[in-house]
Amino acid sequence: MINVLLFGPVADAAGLRGFTLEHRPGLRVADVLALMAERQPEARRLVTVVALDGERMTPAAQAGCELPADCELVFMAMFSGG
Repeated sequence: MINVLLFGPVADAAGLRGFTLEHRPGLRVADVLALMAERQPEARRLVTVVALDGERMTPAAQAGCELPADCELVFMAMFSGG
């Protein structure tokens, strides 16, 4: 299973705090983002920060990263504060 967590404005736009997906070989971060774009386009547009198992990912890393089984993927918007 892949546990997808949504935070802040992304969660507000989606109307939920997360969801789970069945893992399949070859599933990439980009695939999950594309699925979000289909199901929750407003929430997808707000995603600017992606983390996999607690590690923030660059956009280049997101494109080709295959997701391991039983991972946690976090989507959130950029934020500021102290």
